[in-house]
Amino acid sequence: MRRYVSGLAAGLERKNGWTLAEQAGEVVPDGMQRLLRSADWDVDGVRDDVRGYAVEHLGDPVGVFLAYASAHGHALIDRELYLPRSWMEDRERCRDAGIPDETEFATKP
Repeated sequence: MRRYVSGLAAGLERKNGWTLAEQAGEVVPDGMQRLLRSADWDVDGVRDDVRGYAVEHLGDPVGVFLAYASAHGHALIDRELYLPRSWMEDRERCRDAGIPDETEFATKP
């Protein structure tokens, strides 16, 4: 899991099973795919750990949305998808995209 998250934070041009595996020194992506497919892990806990690490090591007074960025680097700190009001007002479009009906519009924090 550590090597997976490190790969996500790396400056790779593309991030997929193959590139993350290569970044971790693996020959094939089987381990990364197994992690995502069958590992039992606390996604909220991992998010909180990554957020804490990013704030501690990359901290600088900048805007924070779904990523944290500073002169020292950047890191994704949440997994929620922001949807603009125009999407949320088009329920058919949301259903076609697999967005649950109970999802409501919310402004960015």
